[in-house]
Amino acid sequence: MSYKEDIVLLKEISDGSHKAFDELYCRYAPLVKTFAYSLLKNSEESLDVCQTVFLKIWSNRKNIDSIYAFKPYLYVMVKNHILDLIEKTHTQSFTDTGLTDEMLSGVTDISALTKTEAAEDLLLCRIALESMPEKRRRVFYLSRKDHLTYQEIAEKEGISVKTVEYHISKALQELRKLVQLLLFFYSA
Repeated sequence: MSYKEDIVLLKEISDGSHKAFDELYCRYAPLVKTFAYSLLKNSEESLDVCQTVFLKIWSNRKNIDSIYAFKPYLYVMVKNHILDLIEKTHTQSFTDTGLTDEMLSGVTDISALTKTEAAEDLLLCRIALESMPEKRRRVFYLSRKDHLTYQEIAEKEGISVKTVEYHISKALQELRKLVQLLLFFYSA
């Protein structure tokens, strides 16, 4: 099957085309799974999110041809589903983690997003941070929130400076990957 623009696929899907839906699924399912995994850190849950989102797309296919920017629409669907899932399964409030734009320095230029998008994406970054291993998250918060030097963190945590560098590097890698996925969804 040749590459078709999303808008053509959406029209065909709204007319009931399984072939168009399969093409859309093949195009976006890997991205949805990767995005979900970057937040949930669970392959099975990520697959469930992907399947649920695409099931909703198929179930609501009659109205889908009115969508002109599918990637942002898909991003919102995935984001909302993950937030609902986390709200149901986690009792901890992610809004109390204290993550700020300043803490994400070195990840991306958040000013490129609108304030609403940035607020939503900061919440997703909080979720991503909360899903990191405890030590990595603690080291990252000590660096970005408490503004401790790597040496101070190493002394406080009883680890080497190299281990601190490793945890900060890995945390930033995970956050950069999430931001790249977010930026992909924002590019229509």
